[in-house]
Amino acid sequence: MIPKDLERQLRELNNLIPQIATAIVGIITAIGVIVAAVQGSDGDGSSKRSTPSTQTSTTTTSKPANSGDYSKPEFADAKYLHTHRNWVAAMQSGVDVTVDGKDYPQSLISTDTWDSVATFKLDERFSALNYTAAWATNIPNSGGVGIIEVRLNGGLRDRVLVKQGEMKPRTVDVRGGGELRITMTAVDPVDDKKSVAPNGLAALTPTLK
Repeated sequence: MIPKDLERQLRELNNLIPQIATAIVGIITAIGVIVAAVQGSDGDGSSKRSTPSTQTSTTTTSKPANSGDYSKPEFADAKYLHTHRNWVAAMQSGVDVTVDGKDYPQSLISTDTWDSVATFKLDERFSALNYTAAWATNIPNSGGVGIIEVRLNGGLRDRVLVKQGEMKPRTVDVRGGGELRITMTAVDPVDDKKSVAPNGLAALTPTLK
């Protein structure tokens, strides 16, 4: 037989169960609301709102920077020997050279006190090389006699001597293509056994055809 006090306590507990369940449900609901609010905030308690973007996407096409003389149309013309350059030593290639106040573009000029050499790679479509041998008149030089030699695949194709003030047009056979080698040297005008600086000796506007 259950004591009356215990029976009364059980009845009171039984009456409280619906209230406890209701309270638990309320607590769970409140927790869910709080979590949702926290997740929707930006960290400072303010809610984020999604707004449609008013910016339009643009595509910018970048142009490569000027990479040097080769990017210019006149330099890209295959008729200029300069565009076929392979290797250069003590010489400038593809520059303006002044003779008697006139500039000759795309020229070769010696820039050193020793032999100047440049090599070029030619294909079989070319048959001739044209240039003019001369000394630049706007820079100091040794006063010597210039010597320009042109070789194709090791064989001598042209050799010209040019004194101060002279201009000598040349046409060189380059049929068959291959490696073209141009060498610039100079000798003393009195003693041709004595080498002098070739700086200022030039091949003016060498072109291929």
